[in-house]
Amino acid sequence: MTMTEPTSRNGVDVAALFGTINVVKGQPELAQFTFRASNTWVDGTYSRTTFGTFSGAGGDHEHKATYSAGADHPAVLTGSDEAPTPVEHLLHAIACCLTAGIANVAAARGIELHRVTSTVEGDIDLQGILGLSKEVRRRWPPSSPSRRPARRCSTCSPTGPPST
Repeated sequence: MTMTEPTSRNGVDVAALFGTINVVKGQPELAQFTFRASNTWVDGTYSRTTFGTFSGAGGDHEHKATYSAGADHPAVLTGSDEAPTPVEHLLHAIACCLTAGIANVAAARGIELHRVTSTVEGDIDLQGILGLSKEVRRRWPPSSPSRRPARRCSTCSPTGPPST
């Protein structure tokens, strides 16, 4: 009996993943992507962002739908707490990128995942943003001084039981 490799592992189309890797190896310019977000102020510290188009792999593309997300500040930062803060959206993006990377790499290596959690923290000192301290440097993004990623994975290796 012959065993065949699964076409999908951890929800990742393995053949498409390796196909993409091979195409980009041969044409590195296809690796360049530009993503776009358009933000509109709504009220107070609340704003709404839409995501619809991006460029990459040699062309312009549209998502299958226009996505949107709101951002606000909590009351302690003069907001109405209607949505996550902009800093939390940055942390969300970092955690999603880490987690997606783990899923892709595991799929490519033949590792079946059962659970992956990524938790990211970021520090911010308002003194810099508010112009109250010359020692606290203003920077973009404002949350960049310190990020602490942590990941937890439960996996099942091709030959063994789940491990944590």
